[in-house]
Amino acid sequence: MQGEEAVLELVDVTHDALEKVWELSNADSNDGSAYGQKRMEHLMTVIGESFLGYLQHQLRDVNMWVGPFKTVESGLRYGLRLIARWERVTSDLTQLTWPRHRHTWTGGVFNDKRLLETRQRIDEVLKMRDMN
Repeated sequence: MQGEEAVLELVDVTHDALEKVWELSNADSNDGSAYGQKRMEHLMTVIGESFLGYLQHQLRDVNMWVGPFKTVESGLRYGLRLIARWERVTSDLTQLTWPRHRHTWTGGVFNDKRLLETRQRIDEVLKMRDMN
């Protein structure tokens, strides 16, 4: 459990790091920023993929369909917490913080399709297992 909490804390630390990266400047770029929006979207996608990879690694030995429900439920609920925490970070940055920054984020909140699909699949598995 300590390792899981450490990863959730890492998500929060990543929020601060991304905010600092967004603030970096580069006099050679068109808007004065070192990281443009496309580049930051890619970076956030890569980070999200890393969190999903960690989650897959944690769940690799859990038999979702016949394993003890408490074990399955605990692992999947942690996955939902991790995904929600990361989605909250990206939403906060792209919807609340960066649109008001001198280097403005445009086009709405960042959404990672794979995270959304993973969250939906975890919900489905929990519902199916809960029925049995």
